[in-house]
Amino acid sequence: MNIFSVLSTGKSNMHEPSMSAMFAYLLNPNQDHGLGRKIINNFLKLSNINKIYENFIDDKTIKFEIDLEVPYQYKNKRSDIDIQIKILDSSYNELHRIIIENKIKQGSANPKQLSSYYQAVINDKDNDAFNLEEENLSVIFLTPKPNKGLQDEFNNLDAKNKVWLYWNNEETEKTTIVNLIQNILKLEQEAKISPINEYMRHTLKAFTYYIIKTIDISSGKNRVGEDIGEIKKKKEIQIEKQIYTIILRDSGQIQLFNQDGDKIQARPLLKVFYRKIIFKKKVTA
Repeated sequence: MNIFSVLSTGKSNMHEPSMSAMFAYLLNPNQDHGLGRKIINNFLKLSNINKIYENFIDDKTIKFEIDLEVPYQYKNKRSDIDIQIKILDSSYNELHRIIIENKIKQGSANPKQLSSYYQAVINDKDNDAFNLEEENLSVIFLTPKPNKGLQDEFNNLDAKNKVWLYWNNEETEKTTIVNLIQNILKLEQEAKISPINEYMRHTLKAFTYYIIKTIDISSGKNRVGEDIGEIKKKKEIQIEKQIYTIILRDSGQIQLFNQDGDKIQARPLLKVFYRKIIFKKKVTA
């Protein structure tokens, strides 16, 4: 059983806040996962493209404060940061701040959003004792495989410290979360790190498998569940003023996708669709 797949069936879905929450949990060495600093240290190494975190990696005196949906105000507009990491010294004085913008769909690209969030963080001085400057603030853009929209959003960010990582991308595997977790599992298997408890090992495998299966590496769209058989027919239909794509596979499986490419529960909407077809036939008969 994969709990992430189960939670994505029916009317449910693992949206960006859910994925952010799970990843922030793994990053936080103070959580009960038993992984300690394994994820956060490897994440800093993965993000250390410009040697931003050279002095923090593997330093046991460093502390981390990790929060979700952190609000900032700038020009009367609120911006919520998906994941925020504060890097602290042994006396809990802040040394560096990382903000992570998480996207799990290519279609959620917004050319101005990343830049807007960065400006909000660096300019919001209210109730913040830490003097944020370009040198001690970095931005990590975590997305599916890039497209033009995501590329524009990243390029529009004028920040000294910015890094682009991927959930999964076959072209740059070394900068992916999938590769990060797989490497940790491999090190544990080869007895090069301390053992991971069985439940957590299973959770890491399930989460990685879920990322691979649902954050599509070729389109970036969120695909929930297993695809059984090859596509036989594909057609766009309109239901309740919304456009959906209906797919028939050679196995007989019928799937329905919304305009964002998310797989949704087909049966309730198709019932509405077929009722309208039958009603039209009766009216024109």
